[in-house]
Amino acid sequence: MPTEMVELRGHIIDSLTLAKVLDLIITRGAEYTVAEIDIGKTQSDPSRVLLEVSSDDPELLQSLLIDLHSQGANRLLAQEATLEPCAQDGVLPEGFYSSTNLPTKVLVSGVPYVLGGSLRDDGPLPDVITDVVQATDRMRELRANVDLAIMLATTLHAIAVGNILSSRVDTFCVDINQAVVTKLSDRGSHQTVGIVTDVGLFISELADILSP
Repeated sequence: MPTEMVELRGHIIDSLTLAKVLDLIITRGAEYTVAEIDIGKTQSDPSRVLLEVSSDDPELLQSLLIDLHSQGANRLLAQEATLEPCAQDGVLPEGFYSSTNLPTKVLVSGVPYVLGGSLRDDGPLPDVITDVVQATDRMRELRANVDLAIMLATTLHAIAVGNILSSRVDTFCVDINQAVVTKLSDRGSHQTVGIVTDVGLFISELADILSP
């Protein structure tokens, strides 16, 4: 039977995240086994659970893994990475997904962009402005023509950009953590519309809508 391992971390007991994940697995007709469990002893201690998720239907299992990821259950990949050629420069292969915090640069012809670095960057990409003040000044130069802004899973950068945008700019903050959405609104960007979801799933659906 096809089996995958998923991991949950954080306050998954009191938030009922674990209960929701287990209920989703059973509702979809799959099975699970608790491989490892480490429950925090105090309210401030995080918990960790490792689940084996199985199904006779490989397609159902893959679809379930996507839904589980949106609930905070991350798949543990056991297989080796594969290499796929890119069709053209600046375009990722079909089905590409990144679960790291590494920055990704997407170039669109004729559209200006600013890549601002941070003190925590191990090594910036080409064209990254490592001076925060210079990066902010460059963003201010380009904001006049901005009508819509989308903040994707980056708390500090979202707040920083929100602080220099006019209230007339339609602003959307997308993050799996609801606190990020709240922080952006509390810091003065009252026009912000929050979307609490997995950014990978959001980008995939947005791409399907924009390029049917």
